[in-house]
Amino acid sequence: MLVITLTILGCGEADPRLEVTPSEMDFGLEDTSGYFFIRNSGSTDGVFKSGVEKLNYEIKAVDEWININSESGECGDEVDSIHASIDRTFLEVGTNSGSIDITSNGGSFTLKVIAEVQGVTIIYPIAGSNVIIDDEAVFFWHATPGVSDSV
Repeated sequence: MLVITLTILGCGEADPRLEVTPSEMDFGLEDTSGYFFIRNSGSTDGVFKSGVEKLNYEIKAVDEWININSESGECGDEVDSIHASIDRTFLEVGTNSGSIDITSNGGSFTLKVIAEVQGVTIIYPIAGSNVIIDDEAVFFWHATPGVSDSV
């Protein structure tokens, strides 16, 4: 007679794992809204796991010019689509960088956000100077690529 004892350890759900795509959002010169996606990419380890625990996450826009439509959520097998928008009103001329922090029970991720603003930055006369009407004045400036160097 052969007696076999089988002990199953670790039965239960596998840990969730946070996956965010794309790895950065570049709004370029004109876009003001877009989407990023959150997915639970956790997988079962072996035959004794019954599934993957739900991913619970929180989202925080670090910079005031970035807005998100959701501050938290959870996902199992589905992919969550998160809408992000930007307000260019107070952005500086040139390339602006910001971030969105995502924390979860399956890890953390910082999503880089980029937005460009074309324009001209006056370097002389300095801020607060006065130019009197009918006086001749010389101005110096820096222009971003794509902006004409003549005013």
